[in-house]
Order: sequence, then C-alpha cells, then structure tokens
Amino acid sequence: MKTNKLLLAAALGVASVAMVSTASACSLSAWSATAGTVVANQPNQSPAVARYSGVCAAQADAVGDFVTDSTPAAEATYRARVYVYTGSHTGGTVNFLEARDSGGNNKITAQYNGSQFTFGMAGTATTRTAAVVANRWYSVELAWEASATGSLTITVQGAGSATPIAVTPITGVNNSSDRIDEVRLGKISGSGTGFMNFDAFDSRRTTSPGRLCVGDAVNDGTRNVFDVGGIIGDANGSSLSTGQPDVNEDGSINVFDLGALIPIINTSPACP
Repeated sequence: MKTNKLLLAAALGVASVAMVSTASACSLSAWSATAGTVVANQPNQSPAVARYSGVCAAQADAVGDFVTDSTPAAEATYRARVYVYTGSHTGGTVNFLEARDSGGNNKITAQYNGSQFTFGMAGTATTRTAAVVANRWYSVELAWEASATGSLTITVQGAGSATPIAVTPITGVNNSSDRIDEVRLGKISGSGTGFMNFDAFDSRRTTSPGRLCVGDAVNDGTRNVFDVGGIIGDANGSSLSTGQPDVNEDGSINVFDLGALIPIINTSPACP
C-alpha cells in the first residue's frame, strides 16, 4: 500500500508532501509546485484562513491558484480525500481537483459552481453531482480504478451533517490504459470569483482515507470535556486546537460548535 498525505493543516505526510503547520507559520513548500497566489495561513493571522484540521489551511482566491502533487507514479488505482470549504465562490464553474496522466490529460475532475459539486472521469460523459451550500466544509473522498470496467466512487459529507450526501458511483467504464501521475488542488481552471479553502488532503493507492473525527478538538481519539476546553480556547483566541474543532463545519469556531459537540459526547464519544 502506498499512502501519500498532503496535509493542509498540520503536517500530513508519507511520500511526504505536507503543508507544514507550526505555532507561527504555515507553508506550501512540501507540495511539488504552486501556481498563482495560494495562501497558507492560520485563522488568527492576516489574511485569516479558516481551517478544518490542525492550525493551517490553504486558500485560493482566484482561478489559477492551485497546488500540485507529483508523487503519484502511473497509478491504476487511486484513493483521495480532501476537505473543501466552499467559501464565497460564485458566478461560474471551477475545477477544484484534477487527477492527470503524464501527458496532462484529466482522468478525474471535480468541479464547483456555487451550489453543487460535479464529478467526472475520462472514458465516459457520465457525471455525478452533490448539492452543497456556500461557506461550509465538506469532505470529498474519491476512489478511482482503471480497468475494463473502471469506476469512480464519490463520497461527500459536511455542513455539520452526520449523513453523507447520496452520490451514485460511475461504473462500467473501459479505461484500462488510464493512469494517474499528478493531482492538482485549488481553483485550477474555469470561471467565477470568490475564495475556496482546502485542508487535510490524503491520497493512497488502495485503502480509503475516510473522514477525520469531527469534534475531536484536541486530537486524542475521543470526544469529551477536553474537547470542550479546546473549542473554548479556540473561540476566545487563547489557543488553536490541533484536531477538528469546527463541529458544525461552518468555518468558524464558536458557541455553536459547543452546542453541536455536547450531543456527540453524550451519545458517541469514541472516534470512528
């Protein structure tokens, strides 16, 4: 199994590419390349960048702002998860994820138009959509396979919901010669204005990354009173939580996250 974690929020790494987070700085230097003016920052810095996990995330303000991971190597299977903050993007459709072959041809495409995500793969005109809203975090997980009956499975969940959005897989695509050698993430191409944020990117050859544990603000594997303290510290500006404090996934840490966390502590405190 090959795992490649490109952490946009607290240092993810294996074939190690990471947006490294420290107490005072964030960086995109571990990505293979950057284009445009992608910003890596914390919510308490200027410009403020809302994050999902850890203390840092990336923000793309305009079409052409994106990062590139060149560590895939002619992959016939590919699994990836990224957290996407839909932000203020409006007025057009933008590609926010592209998985490409060595010739620059897209094999997986994920788009956003201000009200829905649209997913497609090479070898078929079939696409799948997921209705989403502005200014909310969503996890997007993709499982792609090249074969005589190739497929793309899509899982989208967020905006504080405990239930994934129903998205039918794309199946039965004869794409056996397709390979993935590069992945781009950000506001890559298309049209529209406004910003989007990206965090906690994790790619693998075989196993699926899955979602991070929402509400585990202190990142210790369970939801309890320590996470309450972490969210309070985050909300009042005294400290940044290193886990996932944005329980309602709205891009802000405040009393509403405490309200969403208490039922989780009372019913299912252990992280999945």
